[in-house]
Amino acid sequence: MKLLGRSPPSMPAGSQAPVEVLRYSVRRGRQLIATFAQRSDAGNWTRDYSNITDTNSTFIIHTADEILCAFRDGSEVEVP
Repeated sequence: MKLLGRSPPSMPAGSQAPVEVLRYSVRRGRQLIATFAQRSDAGNWTRDYSNITDTNSTFIIHTADEILCAFRDGSEVEVP
């Protein structure tokens, strides 16, 4: 909603916080489970999650362009 007669407040130069790009996604089937900015964080989290929380599912780590790896029961498995 825009108020008539008022301009939006201006932001001082350089006051915007840096935006972190979450390039690495983790999926279980078609369901998005998590996203990460760094591949190492995605791998560590997925390895632990697949070992502790859901040992029967395969979790796939991928970017927008390619599938990188998959984990099941805490171990890396062949990508389906």
